[in-house]
Amino acid sequence: MTHALDKAAIRQEVLARRDALSDHDRARFSAALAEHALPFRAAIHEGPVSGFWPIRSEVDPRPLMRLFAAHGAELCLPVVRKAGMVFRSYRFGDALVSAGFGLSEPPESAPQSRPRVMLTPLAAFDRRGDRIGYGAGYYDRAIARFLGDGRPLTIVGLAFSLQEVERVPAEPHDRRLDWILTEREVIRPTLV
Repeated sequence: MTHALDKAAIRQEVLARRDALSDHDRARFSAALAEHALPFRAAIHEGPVSGFWPIRSEVDPRPLMRLFAAHGAELCLPVVRKAGMVFRSYRFGDALVSAGFGLSEPPESAPQSRPRVMLTPLAAFDRRGDRIGYGAGYYDRAIARFLGDGRPLTIVGLAFSLQEVERVPAEPHDRRLDWILTEREVIRPTLV
């Protein structure tokens, strides 16, 4: 089986587990995740923090984003286009526009922003920091672009603990997460 097929099978299995969570548990776990933000409080003053608006059964990063904003962080959100992903400035209360597939994003009039800390949705993760996304590669390409500009980028995966798998079949182009936050813990990935 190829890595792509392995990833697809893992993605399907883990997303089914995530989808089985009740709305109540998703909200409770998302709020608990924000309580683990202490390691990132210094980094939020070094540049913008990119969040995302949750879709389907994803972790809701908004409690964490609100916490960061309350501590002075500049926020931005992804804007997905066929050509790739850009990030635009966002403040709670700003209008968002519907972008299809259930996505909400800042309007084209919002200034572009280059995140210093990237909060990343994912389908599955392992303790090495490898992740499986949704298969389109938007975050992978954005991460590669930002890492290529020579400025720091801290990549933080947000997930429910039930999204952890023993091993993600990583490929050479995959970039590991620097941190993973779940409702139970903060994980600093290791190579063991």
